[in-house]
Amino acid sequence: MLAIRPKIRMVIHFLDNKDLYKRHGDLFIDFPKYDKLITFEVDAYYLEILKKQYNYYYLILQDKNLERYINPDVPILESINDIYQRHSNCDIIKVPLKRKEDHRREYLTKVGEVNGKGKIENFTFSYLSGIVFGDSDFLIIIDYD
Repeated sequence: MLAIRPKIRMVIHFLDNKDLYKRHGDLFIDFPKYDKLITFEVDAYYLEILKKQYNYYYLILQDKNLERYINPDVPILESINDIYQRHSNCDIIKVPLKRKEDHRREYLTKVGEVNGKGKIENFTFSYLSGIVFGDSDFLIIIDYD
């Protein structure tokens, strides 16, 4: 059986159409068992680092309540060391996340104007490879350069 990994979409959220530097990233995670998208904010600084497409994304979450929404095909790992063991000879990039109010599912595909709150553009689309429950919210990205 093919594993069903949650979709991840990151968008650039421009807060002011006249000032391209007033922006941040919004990370949406689609757990099929949950009726909304788990949503985090990513600081604009990290958008420059994340321009490259990566193959493996892991999530470190503080909120253990989300465990009930996770598909059993998505591994729940004990620590970052587990991630290192799965991917030898790799670099790990940790991107701090700020939890936001969950968004409606339409944001998995929405682009353009956002109800007077600026506009959003596509940045990346991928799949979640695993989850670690920890003390802070981070996106872990595996780089093989």
